[in-house]
Amino acid sequence: MNIQSDHLSTLESPYRFEKNLGQHFDDSKFFVKYGSYMLFFLKDKITIGIINPFSEYELNDHISNLKNPKHPFSDPICNPVINFINLSFINFNSNVKLTGEDILQSKSNYFGHSLPKEGISSVPTFSKIKYTEIYNNIDLIFYFNEGLLEYDFIVKPGGNPNDIKFKFEGHENIKLDENGNIVISIGPSNFKIIKPSSYQIVDTFKNSIKSNFILNANEVLIDIDNYVDSIDLIIDPIFFFSTYLGGDAQTFGKAIAVDSSGSSYVTSYTGSSNFPITNPIIGSPYNGTWAIYVTKFDSTGNLVYSTYINGDGDDQSYGIAVDLYNNVYITGFTTSLDFPTTFNQGINPDGNKALFVTKLDSTGGNILYSVYIHGNGNDWGYAIALDSNDNAYITGNTTSSNYPSTYTVLNGNKNAVFITKIDSTGTNLPYSVYIDGNGDDWGLGIDVNALSEAYITGYTYSSDFPVINKLGPNNLSNASASVYIIKVNDLGTALPYSAYIHGNSFDISYDIALDSSSNAYITGYTQSTNFPANQLGPNALSGSPSVFVTKINSNLSSLLYSSYIHGNGNEISFAIDLDASNNAYITGYTSSLNFPTTLNIGPNSPNYAFAVFITEISSSGSSIPFSAYIHGNLFEIGFGIAVDNFNNIYATGYTGSSNFPTTRAYDSTLTGFTDAFVLKFSTQDDLLELIYDELTNPVYGLEAINNNFSTLAKFAWDLKFDNMKMQDELDCMNCKLNCILKILKCNK
Repeated sequence: MNIQSDHLSTLESPYRFEKNLGQHFDDSKFFVKYGSYMLFFLKDKITIGIINPFSEYELNDHISNLKNPKHPFSDPICNPVINFINLSFINFNSNVKLTGEDILQSKSNYFGHSLPKEGISSVPTFSKIKYTEIYNNIDLIFYFNEGLLEYDFIVKPGGNPNDIKFKFEGHENIKLDENGNIVISIGPSNFKIIKPSSYQIVDTFKNSIKSNFILNANEVLIDIDNYVDSIDLIIDPIFFFSTYLGGDAQTFGKAIAVDSSGSSYVTSYTGSSNFPITNPIIGSPYNGTWAIYVTKFDSTGNLVYSTYINGDGDDQSYGIAVDLYNNVYITGFTTSLDFPTTFNQGINPDGNKALFVTKLDSTGGNILYSVYIHGNGNDWGYAIALDSNDNAYITGNTTSSNYPSTYTVLNGNKNAVFITKIDSTGTNLPYSVYIDGNGDDWGLGIDVNALSEAYITGYTYSSDFPVINKLGPNNLSNASASVYIIKVNDLGTALPYSAYIHGNSFDISYDIALDSSSNAYITGYTQSTNFPANQLGPNALSGSPSVFVTKINSNLSSLLYSSYIHGNGNEISFAIDLDASNNAYITGYTSSLNFPTTLNIGPNSPNYAFAVFITEISSSGSSIPFSAYIHGNLFEIGFGIAVDNFNNIYATGYTGSSNFPTTRAYDSTLTGFTDAFVLKFSTQDDLLELIYDELTNPVYGLEAINNNFSTLAKFAWDLKFDNMKMQDELDCMNCKLNCILKILKCNK
């Protein structure tokens, strides 16, 4: 049986059959998700879930929402429906054994509603499942082959292929087409079983055996021509699914982190019963609520674990951090009354949003601590960072007038910013700072320096927001948003430095990163035509959203550089990270036809739809050494970015495109209106190959030189990636420099 699929995500991992330990239907033994389908394996039948697509109305509504960037995180919502079909075996052996074979290293973990308090951890996964003796001397094996789900009936000597009979239930229509294939209709979906391809291996040769389906009402049997009954007969039908684009619900990618070994960790939330990484909760048992996921890939893209946390309400995760022991910390909000917790601060969740912070161990299978912090309003956690002692620092937004705080700055009873510190055990709040002006204030990004001083960024509509240094042309205003940056001392008792940037329109900062000198790098978007920044893109500031990257000194008193990128559409940047040389990497989306790129990845050219960009800003802020544009046939948005010690770039976000570019993909089929994607690529590897070609065939006359590189060499790769040439500036990236060093040392 082959199920065809094509989808997203750019990290490779084989599909897997998951053993049911209580996280799925009570009587199912194994579960697998494939594309827009999910299969539950029972002894007597296979239940197949087929997902109806999103509607044209929902698609147009989402595109409209994306064009209004005022809210910090606005995600599309749709409500697809799952239809189920049963494939039941007729007159099967009651003593059939259903087992997993070829156990895999990856595990699945489940926490939340209707599950035991301790969750269901370390669920084993397999590359095959086998029905042994489903009929006398006949086995049935399911497996994946080159990304396709297949099954084989193996008729051993003494078995009779005429015993193989099954029936379908739950369909609207079933028929044999002119080619002998079974076609089943249910809703807008077609479920087709191609007539079987049967064969025997005789003296290493594959002999084909003619075979056909016989359909009697909704019952199916297989007619086999003459074959050698002393040799195994393989009967291999093919399943082919065709339906509209979509899944049972949606999945987003909001944040990503990377550890010292190059493993990546992604978190966000999903409403899907067939979550595209490893298999989550079935169906829509909690009335369409959102569940949190945390997924780990190793450095080669293999899935290590996927953990789910879900209560009886909505649970959403927005921030992630990883410590030196590969423990994972996430934050977001929950409305669940039964959200798994070990320590609570404030009042119990009451249906409003409560901030949570959860720490998972290195296996992803155990909760080391889980804390919610809640007042009398709504409390969101948007970003999280760690210090060297694994204390967690969270920022976000609260509408609670009694949000737990140890230090309050102003109190306007509006949307307020908080900075809350949780100790490494998750049992104490060393401090919690509450900042509220006379307008709405949001905390969206946080980082912590070596002295355990936290820097936060976000935006404010408060004209009295407590920031000191004015770094832009305009004053704070209640009418439009201003960017702010605040430093909190290590005790959480003072705000020693603060600054704001405001032009003549909306200015919003989404993320922050600190270098080793505590200089702050922020990114977001501006609609101000007088925002203090130098132009890096093709167009000048025009009043439509433009990306900015701004570097501010450690005491937040001056701009070290400020640059913007603007094309002929809209651009918004949501995340930033730094490499060891303080080059900044950002991701977000662009609708511009002329957004500056050095690499176009994907089947679709710029077309005013939203495409992901991953862009590098040089350490001086004066150039764009690298910029990738990634676009499919609908929309893509990048939300999280991380850079490892080897300058590999990791990004996550979500897409609605059915042809999102995949390479060694874990999952290659769009399964929902939106699906999360995970990308990893290395500009250094690309440069190494390109530089090697150039130096071995020096079109531009480059020569290997004797240089200890104590000062930067005068080599740079131009923005078109089509030649290596001499440059006057001494501003090379270290990753490029390292590539050149390796080649020169090899005397190439």
